Amino acid sequence: MSPMSLFDKGIYLEQHKEPAFSHDLLLAEGISFPKFSAEKFLAMPNDYLYKVMEFSKIRDEFSGMTLLELANAAIRQRVHTLVINAADDDPYTSSSVVPLLRHEDYALLGARLFARVVRAKELSIAVNSEIDTDGTMYRYPDEIDGVEVKKIRKRYPIASRVGECYQEKTAVVGVGALINFAKTIIDGETSRICFVTVAGDCVARPVNVAVLSGTPIRELFAMAGGGKPPQKMILGAMMTGRAVESDEIGVEVTTKSLIALSHYTVKTGLNCIGCGRCVRVCPKHISPYYLYKCSKRGIDAPTLFKLAEQCDLCGCCSYVCPGTCNPTHYIKLYKKKVQASAAKEE
Repeated sequence: MSPMSLFDKGIYLEQHKEPAFSHDLLLAEGISFPKFSAEKFLAMPNDYLYKVMEFSKIRDEFSGMTLLELANAAIRQRVHTLVINAADDDPYTSSSVVPLLRHEDYALLGARLFARVVRAKELSIAVNSEIDTDGTMYRYPDEIDGVEVKKIRKRYPIASRVGECYQEKTAVVGVGALINFAKTIIDGETSRICFVTVAGDCVARPVNVAVLSGTPIRELFAMAGGGKPPQKMILGAMMTGRAVESDEIGVEVTTKSLIALSHYTVKTGLNCIGCGRCVRVCPKHISPYYLYKCSKRGIDAPTLFKLAEQCDLCGCCSYVCPGTCNPTHYIKLYKKKVQASAAKEE
């Protein structure tokens, strides 16, 4: 089944667009993952592990919450299963599943220690079922070191909806945070490693990298082999990231990808074909199609203003649009018009 035929069920990762998944994880200077014996670390008391969470302030790469906050919430909810979140769902991004597959020993140690603290009875690994590399569907193992690998197949955004795929109560923690937790326990000092996909048509060799938090993005470009000077850089994620102009900006743990583009043209000249895909994938359950049409025609109405205010400009509608109408662009213009109108009334 082709990726396009899946659009009626939501957005799925078209990983064949992005060869970074096929390459190894490049480690910045000073970062290493030596072999270790897990037994002595698994024997550490829960009180010590809890204090490590408290003082290290390690953050989850998906939610931005600290491990301590996630642990306290899991304890209050009496969760049954700890889910290792490696479900990459943004286009061109594989910065969760690659660290998992390359350093599963660190990820599973961090998960087992976290599960002990929150008294979770089971472990599970969540991945995006639709990863396709070089035109061949990637076959995940059914388990990794005895831990079930659950293939998630949901509408975008998958990563934030992983918990919905389990019947029991779950705590969902990013694989990057768990690797940092394990490395902090092993090394005896706080680990702040960011796992980032570097991609785009300006990049010589798309690749996933492991760098320290605060590393300027120019160093990530260098690790990816350099390339043409980009006209646009998107930091964070293709769907929800932010455009940046300086290559001196540092990455954070929530920086899932860095996309460098040689050109960025807003295509708005093609006509809507009325397929309805934008309506089906909208996380806010509004009608991007309707707002797009009204924005182009200059139609104003109070109900339209309310719809426009609900839109968070995530870009899902523009991503799935086969006519490249770019509804997000027009809705953004409409929101500006609404804001300007409200300012005049005040």
